[in-house]
Amino acid sequence: MSAQLFPLAPGINVAGRLDRADIDALAKAGTRTIINNRPDGEDPGQLPAADARRAADAQGIVYHHIPVTAATLSRADVDAFAAALRDAPAPVVAHCRSGTRSALLWALVRMREGGRCAIPDRHSRAARYRHRQPSRRCGAVALARPLPHRLLLTVKSTDRCLTTQFVAWCET
Repeated sequence: MSAQLFPLAPGINVAGRLDRADIDALAKAGTRTIINNRPDGEDPGQLPAADARRAADAQGIVYHHIPVTAATLSRADVDAFAAALRDAPAPVVAHCRSGTRSALLWALVRMREGGRCAIPDRHSRAARYRHRQPSRRCGAVALARPLPHRLLLTVKSTDRCLTTQFVAWCET
């Protein structure tokens, strides 16, 4: 499998782009749900969502397509992602081009639900690059500073330290 999985919580992983071979490999590894956060046509040669759904269905994997972009991320997207997670048989793999948007959606769902996550150790990639460590209150999601109508979020995985910063526009 060419896609690298980044665990966010037990039974929930994110990955970058997936192709047919990745879906087959995920099925063999026991994945039961795929959540695709890529809009169709994002990259040339990208596996269209309809083809990915057929490949997942052929393997007995539940498939959700919730396409998001940084510019269009909305509360409805977070609600759809939360519903997919709530109803999904685990293990779940959410993916987009790099895993960033999928990790952000997961973090927004966790933050909204008041969830707590393990905090990466001080030797993580985040610490080496001097990113702000998440507060114990927020767990895996650090609210760097509230800005008018937006938040800067730092998402950190519990393993292999997937670290990303993302500006999310908040609905008021």
